[in-house]
Amino acid sequence: MENFADNKANYANFKRITLILLIFSAIFFSGCSAPPGGEVPVEPIIPEGSSTGLLSYFGSVTSGSEINDLVASYDGREVLVAPPDNRVYLLQQQGRVLWETTLGGEAFRLAPSPVDPSFALATREGEVIFYDAEHQVMAERNLERKILDFSLAEDGSVAAALTLPPGEEAVGEEALLHLVDNRGFLLWEIPVYIDPKGPHDLHVSRQGEGVAYIGRHEEEPALKWHNLKGELLWEEVGHTRVAVSLTGDVVAAVKGPMLVVYDRNGNRKWAYDDNDVSLSDVLVSQNGQYVLAYSSYSTGQDNLFYFPARGDADPWKARVPAQSKISLSASGEDVVVSSWKHYLEELTLVSVYNARGEETNSLQIAGRGRRVSLSPDGSTLVLSSDDGTIFFLDLKDEALMETRHPTRPPVYVPAVTGSDQEYVNLYFYDDNASVLIPVSRKVPSGEAGLQRVLAELIKGPRLGSGLSRTLPRDVEVSVEIMKNTAYIDLPAALVSVGGSAQAQGLVNSLLYSSSHFPEVNWVQFQVEGGEGDIQSSYYDFSRPIPVRRPGISPGRQVLYTPVLSDNRYYLTVMEVSLQARDRQDLADSLLSKLLDDNRAFFSRDIYVKSVLINGEEAQVDFAADPDELQKLLRDPDRSELLLDAVTLTLAENFALNKVEVLINGFRSESEQSFPQLMRTIERPIFINPE
Repeated sequence: MENFADNKANYANFKRITLILLIFSAIFFSGCSAPPGGEVPVEPIIPEGSSTGLLSYFGSVTSGSEINDLVASYDGREVLVAPPDNRVYLLQQQGRVLWETTLGGEAFRLAPSPVDPSFALATREGEVIFYDAEHQVMAERNLERKILDFSLAEDGSVAAALTLPPGEEAVGEEALLHLVDNRGFLLWEIPVYIDPKGPHDLHVSRQGEGVAYIGRHEEEPALKWHNLKGELLWEEVGHTRVAVSLTGDVVAAVKGPMLVVYDRNGNRKWAYDDNDVSLSDVLVSQNGQYVLAYSSYSTGQDNLFYFPARGDADPWKARVPAQSKISLSASGEDVVVSSWKHYLEELTLVSVYNARGEETNSLQIAGRGRRVSLSPDGSTLVLSSDDGTIFFLDLKDEALMETRHPTRPPVYVPAVTGSDQEYVNLYFYDDNASVLIPVSRKVPSGEAGLQRVLAELIKGPRLGSGLSRTLPRDVEVSVEIMKNTAYIDLPAALVSVGGSAQAQGLVNSLLYSSSHFPEVNWVQFQVEGGEGDIQSSYYDFSRPIPVRRPGISPGRQVLYTPVLSDNRYYLTVMEVSLQARDRQDLADSLLSKLLDDNRAFFSRDIYVKSVLINGEEAQVDFAADPDELQKLLRDPDRSELLLDAVTLTLAENFALNKVEVLINGFRSESEQSFPQLMRTIERPIFINPE
């Protein structure tokens, strides 16, 4: 009776939302030249109306067979497809075949770079091929073995492969782990022990300096972590699935009902144990901020668990269909569940959840959704059925998004203090290209020099950050430090916009980023080795420019002020000049200005009641309207933003190492308090960590 009731409820829900019933028995299209090996549809069916959620769909590209792999572009307008033959296509959402190639074998795994359109692929016959952003072959390497799993590093520089000898009788003890670079050189190969049937969850991270996969330890499954030299650094027995962030800093694995999160060195950061379900899959957002665990076996209880990667909050949970395919956007703020086994085997249900666990969208497609690829920006789901039909689904279709779900609030990543990790400080534009936002990015140990800063600036901001670049991609900028002066050499094409706001932003981002190196006091800009070739009404480029280090001007103070860019909160550092009788008075004036100037972030009903400074410690008491306080408490990201702004402003201006915040006179143990009101500040301080 329970199953019948569930089915009836599902059917009622189906009638409430748009039902797309597409009958596709044998649909083939023509209209342009087809690549070798068969016809490719170039005229998609585009449904009439704008509220279906279905952008377009293609008839079979595989003569009725399920495809091997597909990967959506960042915005979902294109998809890379590997049919079960020796071809690979790049298909546009509106029907054009943008690119195709014929291989010497069957491509079964596509591995895109998250930072540009370059990618790599692996064939079942053992070939590894690297392509650049123009889809030209960069390098090839034939491993002459059967590839079981394949992964490309985040910067596209190296790829890892797990292989077995050719033949049907190969066993796990005969496996090899390979590392190949994008010039086609085999860097190393080592013997490993795996279960040939998998899953293997192979991940390689250049920034994380590691290769992770699920292998075997004697007869038990085990998470293994090798460095980029092939040395096994650590392993954890019992784990059956693993996922890794792009930088390798978050390593999430499942072991029965337990989710465990490690750092790249194998240190356990936190764990979650749900005794009711055995977890079968785990995902980590590309930016490493969220972890998602799933049980495909559960049917009677919650089986989807969503955590902040720092592990300091309980997960939200949801009950989703068994044997679903789970997708996570690059930012981690969009969760997509696709299932065709939930009700009718010829109907796929797609459900979309936000970062708070609210179901924001739901739509259905006629057919079994075998392969799915969520665009990294979370806007589009590309889905293929078991006959090779490809669907483009608009997950942000406002006509389908139910009004009972509010717009998700902005997200904030708290500052990091006293970390032993190495960071570089970068400056990118906000979404309006009007404010330079400081960002702290982790780099490998010993590589936090000014040249690395320039390289990271050129890489640009992370996906989903809501920020935009100040330097064009792939521009060549060099730097040399001599006698406390950094000589930064720019290409002529980069400064052709001299005197514009763009040029000023470019220069400021370089000055601000250079300011964090104590050995650099001046910056001399050059153009292709010369001096004085940049025109500007703001700077005199004929002579060295002093670095812009906020807070170093005599008689001035710093404020850590909030900025909203796209759907992200950030802190910026600005200088002010306030007059005061003493330290107490100055502290009160700084915090009052912080609140008064940023009422868009903090209510007018919250104000400074008192500030007491005693040596290296301070106590701040805020008066707050109870209703406004409850609103703030219900928004943990905005609460953290306020606390970081207050704490860091005091710590930096008065060399403090501890700040306690009171609300209406209550200490942190009060039921009415914010989280972590007593804060210890260690140096160095990194704001807006990625």
